[in-house]
Amino acid sequence: MNKKIIIYVFILFYSFLAKAQINEDTSTGKVTIGSSTISPIATLDVRGESDISANRIGWQTWDNFKFGNVTSLSIAHYGISRFYEPYGTLEEAPKMAVSGYYGLKFFTRGTERMNIDAVGNVGIGTTTTGSHKLAVEGSIGAREIKVEASGWSDFVFEKDYELPTLKEVENHIQEKGHLENIPSAEEVAENGFYLGKMDAKLLQKIEELTLYTIEQEKELETQREENKTIKEQLLALSKRLKKLESK
Repeated sequence: MNKKIIIYVFILFYSFLAKAQINEDTSTGKVTIGSSTISPIATLDVRGESDISANRIGWQTWDNFKFGNVTSLSIAHYGISRFYEPYGTLEEAPKMAVSGYYGLKFFTRGTERMNIDAVGNVGIGTTTTGSHKLAVEGSIGAREIKVEASGWSDFVFEKDYELPTLKEVENHIQEKGHLENIPSAEEVAENGFYLGKMDAKLLQKIEELTLYTIEQEKELETQREENKTIKEQLLALSKRLKKLESK
């Protein structure tokens, strides 16, 4: 009876291994999951359309990390590759993973699509982020963008704000070819502009324009009152002339 149980358990275990398609290289200790014939090329080599699920995965080293057909320091068709930015010396190599000298590159179809450098700067479509935390080579589509801007232009409405005269505005345009405190087309083409700061400057011009409009409306109202007075005086004068003529 015991022999039958042992044989039955052995058959079940063997069937499980066959279905699971697990292959272990006993000389290296490496294991392939998803194939019972392919020799593993990493400590854990998952083949086919298999998925890996785990609550937590941690790496002590990236040297044997493999995703898709990507190995470290390789150019791949798809997947993830790590790279090293030499901020430290070779003697500091064991500390690299802790100190954060490694970055990540993401590939599809043999082309690098995204890059995260060693200090966390992200480049999409570009490897050059300059002084930016995120650099994108191409357009960005979004339903809404919120800019955390510092400083706004309501100072224009303060009593001590010196509003330039329209003549001064005209002189600046004739001399510089653009509004004061607004970058020229050449400056924008060369350096671009910061969205938050530019919105604040444009709002300043809108608020100044509003003040000009209010002032012009006051002047027009004064002129309307003066014209009304002159019209009444002319009408009274016309009546007096008619009376004189009738005599």
